[in-house]
Amino acid sequence: SGQFLVTGSITHQIDDYAKNYLKEKQGQPQDMTIGILWAGANDYISKEAFSNSISALLSKPTSEEGYNIVIDRVIDALKEHLLRLHDLGLRRLLVINLPDLGKTPMVLNNLSFKTGADDIDEQERLLLFSARLSELTRSHNAALDDMVLGIRQSSPDLEIIVADADTILEGALSPGFTKPAMGFDLISNRVTLSGAGVLPSSASICSNAPRAVFWDLVHPTTYFHCWMAYALGNLLHDQGWMAAMPEADEYRAWCELVADAY
Repeated sequence: SGQFLVTGSITHQIDDYAKNYLKEKQGQPQDMTIGILWAGANDYISKEAFSNSISALLSKPTSEEGYNIVIDRVIDALKEHLLRLHDLGLRRLLVINLPDLGKTPMVLNNLSFKTGADDIDEQERLLLFSARLSELTRSHNAALDDMVLGIRQSSPDLEIIVADADTILEGALSPGFTKPAMGFDLISNRVTLSGAGVLPSSASICSNAPRAVFWDLVHPTTYFHCWMAYALGNLLHDQGWMAAMPEADEYRAWCELVADAY
């Protein structure tokens, strides 16, 4: 029932930061602060619950409600947020792109997406839904890269980098990142789909949720977020913005501690 609970926009969050947390007011220069912006997914997946909205978004990409137009609006908004942070004095910004939305569990539980074809079976419909979400993700990420490049060219005093969440998610879902490496327990969390291609009852899902990648239809687990932070930390270190992260084995112990606490 809380799926569409809105707790405030990014504009409100930045306004709150400027009012209450701006470090310059506490004697710390803003060029020593890293601003991190990760947003955009909700502009797309919030339409999933409504057949007309999600079908128009994915099946008619060039229409007013299609993803080509919606992506332009989302990227324009993200650009405004980044420029606002720049205006506030930040000189180091990290932007995170979107992981492949077509690989989220939302796909397997979808009932709303309509293709307009009468002769398509349920499995084909879900495969098409996944493919369209993947296309949307790629288009969003490409547009984000272009926008960031434009900001770099127009604001030479600003250091801005893009983190690839899509690659990080792909790594977490690959066999190489199961228990021996990063501690994800993908094997015991595997669920066999029904003949219709949908998930079985929720009682049989995620018996070991603290080592899964997703804890619901779209949100990553605490454990995945911990490793996401590790990847971002390494990226920031490579950029020369922060100290080196711990070794992976040491960090895995920390991720396990945090995940198991919840």
